[in-house]
Amino acid sequence: MNRRQFTQTALYTTLSPLLIAAAAPKPLVGMVLKAMRNEFFQQMADGAREHQRQHHEYELLLVGVQEETDVKGQEAIIQQLMAKQVAALIVVPADSIDLLPILIRAAESGMLVINMDNKLDDRSLAAAQLNIPFVGPSNFNDAKSVGAYVVQGLPAGSNIGLIEGRWKP
Repeated sequence: MNRRQFTQTALYTTLSPLLIAAAAPKPLVGMVLKAMRNEFFQQMADGAREHQRQHHEYELLLVGVQEETDVKGQEAIIQQLMAKQVAALIVVPADSIDLLPILIRAAESGMLVINMDNKLDDRSLAAAQLNIPFVGPSNFNDAKSVGAYVVQGLPAGSNIGLIEGRWKP
């Protein structure tokens, strides 16, 4: 399954209940991406647009920021989508912690919030007592696979280091 198919499947799976419940006007779905110059996110956007063309049950408002780390830009976009009273918000967060306050406000306003691709921080979600569904890969499993592969190539007793945390320029 390629990225476009993944995005289409994720959209269909997560939005089906909302679409079935919507009888009158088509619900407006906002999708907020990051790094729109990046081919990965361009393909994700193409997949979302294609899904909307094939399924006319909703209107798609797809927007994004140009830089991978533009949290302020995503916050402004989400505020605009809240003002438009979108029924659902699908977000690929620029930061898994810093975007939480605006996402909490969106969820509290009654908006269905769906986290895609870059998983929001579990501890922060738990502290906020908020459950935002996640659609995307398991970075934990991927990291575990990479670690197992690297260990195979190291001599016994090798020293290794793990760098963790958020980098801020």
